[in-house]
Amino acid sequence: MTTVAVISSNPLIDEATAERIVTLWNAAYPGMRELLTTVIDAQRNHLRENPDSRLQAEIKRHEETRRVLGQLDRGTYRGCTRSPGMFDTWGALSAIKRLPMPTGSKHGGSVYRLAAELSDVEAARTAAWPTA
Repeated sequence: MTTVAVISSNPLIDEATAERIVTLWNAAYPGMRELLTTVIDAQRNHLRENPDSRLQAEIKRHEETRRVLGQLDRGTYRGCTRSPGMFDTWGALSAIKRLPMPTGSKHGGSVYRLAAELSDVEAARTAAWPTA
């Protein structure tokens, strides 16, 4: 579970926004991890019976998404090799987009609420940029 200090490690996120994100993140993060772990385990079991290179690639993608979510939760995510480790709204939104979220998932509401907040933060940041 993340904290306001972890979210505020990003200098572009103010205290009020950090508090909203923390609440939504802590509600959604356990479900996102549970969902990914369930899918990865099921795919690994299927892979044992039916070797398939496409399925191996999909498992690897899901494992990467789970790793990125963990880094975001700890505030150690690095968007590029030169950036400091911190929570990143764009990175979080990108990871959420890669979730294998089935329709009607019990975690859908909390994940989509988090995605909406992150999208609003990104939209506000884009609107604040000077136009060229």
